[in-house]
Amino acid sequence: MNQYKWLLIALGSAGVVGVYHGQSRSVGTATTDAITVYAISRQSCTLEQQKADQLVAELERAGVNYTLHYLDQDKKAEAEFSQKIIEFLQKRGTSGNFTVRFPVVAVRETLLFNSPSLAQIQKHQ
Repeated sequence: MNQYKWLLIALGSAGVVGVYHGQSRSVGTATTDAITVYAISRQSCTLEQQKADQLVAELERAGVNYTLHYLDQDKKAEAEFSQKIIEFLQKRGTSGNFTVRFPVVAVRETLLFNSPSLAQIQKHQ
């Protein structure tokens, strides 16, 4: 299975992004301008996976470093994301139901919802 994991990473680096079966993936080196993409895998939602694939392909073409977490496969990332949502709602003074469309991108301390564009992401770097 490990050989397939590396094959998928290589294909992703070449701009051909498919299903990634690991829990998370980093592209590039971590920086203070770290970008984290939170997504849902094909196992949970094919449409959300396609949006994530398109977004990370665009980030890779632009040479933007990022970390990708599939929340339905990575419990640590899921807890981290949940905490970020709680903090987001507290800052807005909002509680209760909040609908999130994926992928969500975290740039520094800013959350960008509903599959943000490359321009929106770069604006917050």
